[in-house]
Amino acid sequence: MVVLLNLIVPVIILTGLLLSWKLKKVWPSIACVMFALVYGFAQPSYMPKGEVKRSEVPVFEQSNAQLQDRNLKPKGGEHYDNVVKSKIEAGLEFKPKEKE
Repeated sequence: MVVLLNLIVPVIILTGLLLSWKLKKVWPSIACVMFALVYGFAQPSYMPKGEVKRSEVPVFEQSNAQLQDRNLKPKGGEHYDNVVKSKIEAGLEFKPKEKE
């Protein structure tokens, strides 16, 4: 794709010169020269514009912090048994209304 984009300009210029030769007119040649001049000014330059200075890498400072394991651990079956037993002993969360 890039090759095709780069070949557009020479094809346009050669077509204009060929048209000028076939028609025996001067205006296609002048149009080609004008196109080449305008294209030269409009074409961006992909060459480096200057030198990019690299910033210094910060110095690694040694730390004395202790590692902490904050991962959640699975609770044992006894814990869940105790939770179920306490809920059973506490009774139902909703109670039927007593009749007055």
